[in-house]
Amino acid sequence: MSSIYPINNDLNNTIPLLSQNQNSLLSSLPKKPLHDLYIQQYPVITNYFEIHFSKIHFVSYKAKFIPNTLNSSLKRALLIAHFNSIGLHKIITDGCTVSLPETIIEEHCHFSIHSKNNIVYIVDLTPIHSNVFTTQKANILLKSIFVEDTNFIVSFKKSFYDTSKTIELNTSDGKLKILNGFSSTLRIFGNKTFLVVNSSYKIFQTKTFLQFMENKSVEQIKFEFKPISLFNSLTKKLVKIDSIDFSKTPLHTFKLKDGKEISFIDYYQLKYGVIIKNIEQPLLVQNNPFFKENNKLNEFSYFIPEFMYMTGLSSKMKSDKKLLSELENIFYKPPNIKLENIQSLVLQYICKLPSLNLWNITINPIPLKIMGFRLQRPQLIFRDSFLQLPTLKEWSYDIRNKLLYNPVTITKWCALVPTQYLDYFIRFEQILHQFHTKIHIEYTSPKIIKMIGLSLDDYFNEILNYKIVFVVLLNDSLYEDIKRKCFDREIITQCILPDTLKKQNLFPIVSQITYQIQSKLGGIPWDVLTNNKLFKTMIIGISVIPYDDNKECISLVSSMKSNSLATRKKYSTIEKKGCGNEGYNSQILIQKALDDWYKENLEYPSNIIIYRKANKTSLLKIKEGELSLLKQVISSKGIPIKLLYFIVSSRNDIKIFSQNYQSYFNPQPGTIICDTIFEHDNFEFYLISHIPMKGVVRPVLYTSLYNSTEFTQQQIYQITFDLCHLHYSILSSIYIPAHLFEANELSHVLNKCGYTKTTFTEKFKNKRNQLRRQLFDTQREQDYDKSSFDQKKLKLMNTRYEKTSEKILDSSNTSSKTILLQVSEDLKSQITQKKPRLSKTLLEKEVKKNNTTTHKKTKNKRTFSLEEINTVRKGTPISKPEDHSDLSFSYGVITDESLTNTDYYDISSHPYY
Repeated sequence: MSSIYPINNDLNNTIPLLSQNQNSLLSSLPKKPLHDLYIQQYPVITNYFEIHFSKIHFVSYKAKFIPNTLNSSLKRALLIAHFNSIGLHKIITDGCTVSLPETIIEEHCHFSIHSKNNIVYIVDLTPIHSNVFTTQKANILLKSIFVEDTNFIVSFKKSFYDTSKTIELNTSDGKLKILNGFSSTLRIFGNKTFLVVNSSYKIFQTKTFLQFMENKSVEQIKFEFKPISLFNSLTKKLVKIDSIDFSKTPLHTFKLKDGKEISFIDYYQLKYGVIIKNIEQPLLVQNNPFFKENNKLNEFSYFIPEFMYMTGLSSKMKSDKKLLSELENIFYKPPNIKLENIQSLVLQYICKLPSLNLWNITINPIPLKIMGFRLQRPQLIFRDSFLQLPTLKEWSYDIRNKLLYNPVTITKWCALVPTQYLDYFIRFEQILHQFHTKIHIEYTSPKIIKMIGLSLDDYFNEILNYKIVFVVLLNDSLYEDIKRKCFDREIITQCILPDTLKKQNLFPIVSQITYQIQSKLGGIPWDVLTNNKLFKTMIIGISVIPYDDNKECISLVSSMKSNSLATRKKYSTIEKKGCGNEGYNSQILIQKALDDWYKENLEYPSNIIIYRKANKTSLLKIKEGELSLLKQVISSKGIPIKLLYFIVSSRNDIKIFSQNYQSYFNPQPGTIICDTIFEHDNFEFYLISHIPMKGVVRPVLYTSLYNSTEFTQQQIYQITFDLCHLHYSILSSIYIPAHLFEANELSHVLNKCGYTKTTFTEKFKNKRNQLRRQLFDTQREQDYDKSSFDQKKLKLMNTRYEKTSEKILDSSNTSSKTILLQVSEDLKSQITQKKPRLSKTLLEKEVKKNNTTTHKKTKNKRTFSLEEINTVRKGTPISKPEDHSDLSFSYGVITDESLTNTDYYDISSHPYY
């Protein structure tokens, strides 16, 4: 956003003007429909603080660099260095323009300056006659004030942390330091400007990156490394590290701007006064593409691992429940403490800074109070009764004795139970039986399969005969394995942790699991009583999440009945990253959803309401791409179908509190904010629909991109709130509509289980990397002075490779023995490199076991017939969507070829996951 202020010292408040492009977009968005909010209104408090720039005065100059550079950070640093050298410290610059509170004399408008890479830049400053003040300039100015006026404040983007107030925690993986601070940004509404302030935390480990690399081989470090942000203990800044250069050490030399060569050891001693202790450590690399100019080769910045500290939590810390509980108590404060913390941050770090007076900036320390509306909680429909939900509490207890609205009988199911938890599961299953009897659902006891070990392969053929598989999980890999394999076979899975089985009171868990299984089977535990005007209204939720650098997963969940919002169907596709906003695959999925609706109801819907999860910054791309194509799909049906399209943003900087005398608490579910803090008169609103377990509520922003319906404001608010009560995995209301929640959940499940990588090479590579990691862990535990490698562990590794290869290659026409030989050779070469004393006789024996006749390989990409799809349920490469329009459950194979904008990989409809 680039809002523009005309500087007028006579006004009490500046008057913002939007730039032409943004003004054109905002003016084209739908306006608020008919206002009929005859509901309770009450005040709420926000974390917005009014800020005035009305008396600010400055003169602006345009900066021209010869030679020119695209590196704005470099230009900004050069301009600041120049003005500091002439005694002018109060400047605002983004590298292209410079603003000061006074006029610069002519001799300081033309100068030359050296950069660190020894390039001489000639700079000319030209006065700008149109004196404007943008939010970008205001944020730059405030950031410099916050940092320069407080010596112990460090900044990262728009967040500021107090290094003098550090919380230290002792963990099982070393000490943890937590910096306490605040984040800030500007918002403009009408003729008023607000500073949005929120508390912020940053986690640092006391372990350096050098300690992270200790006792690890180069290959393992490369395997485990991914781009990461590290804390530079010398500059007190966060640095993004892109790679590790093992060919360079601190003894490596580089050129200073005067052309003199110096080693990293000498440079760090001269500049920072520190001595590098480990001279054999590799260097950390940050990519600097802007430095590749004028045929210069300084493309990278290098950092010493010894001074770079890890951020975030290690894997060992993430599994420490006690630590996670301590962190929750720090991060998730009750509403009254949260608001008091925000107000104290404003008073301590913002309002009392002396530079604010120098720039004539004033900030009101009292948070903004606005008016909100309160919707009624919906009525839930059960088979035997209605339930009016309570206002101030959750309703998990109130529905326990209710008869399910439209249940499905569980006829044939099995349970995979490790032998050590068999007694716990039997007790759980008895309570499950009692609950089904209580709510009048026919119940059949499961077939219990005793599970020994962690591998699913030995039991998979047995569970194929069942519709539902209940699994007691021992680790995450088993969860991913069972989800992925059963998903292919349309087998419903329900997982539970051993610690959950051990709980004394299992009745709440049993009831919740019952509702989850019913929803996966297509049953409806409950529905909501809606307005008759919503009859024949189709609800759609769309979620797009990235999978890797090249692909993203788009999921769609749609209602299927004209008289019920609870019956839903799920769809998903894989596409090239960045195509989601263009809407090609969204168009195809909505086409399928409309066709399925027609088959179910023998007519098309009268209205469609779409909730699309995205950031507000994507409005223009989605409007011109996805929304445009969706309108074409609807118009192609030849009947008038009205559309309401929402962008849903759940990550917002606003915090909302209710007040009762001097006490602050979370607003009630159903709180609507639709005035004061919005631009123009566009159809936007914040909805609070849930009761958080800890901390403060999460207001969700809904922005309408298109609206041709005749619904009133209250009808739209109410249906959106009602939809937040139809998710059956959680016995409470959720923060976004259930259709959108499940679409987002589906994408995450597919990605977590690796389901979106379905080619032979991808599967094989993933499993091989997993086994390599296990091999590294095994080698670290062993003593390197032993004369030979443990024969049992080597056999176990080869056995795992053999099972993995044969399982993966079953879906292709390639000989598993041929590939297995290659894998075995790879394994042996790695072991030989790490274990030079490994017995050659042992290796020869392992080769003989796998030495069989080889066969000619076939291509990985293969087209299957319809009969093969129905029997084997394997992937089918799809060239055009219409080729498989008759298949209700089909899959797409992602080849190694690059994806194009028109690539369509169908995972089609998902009745279960």
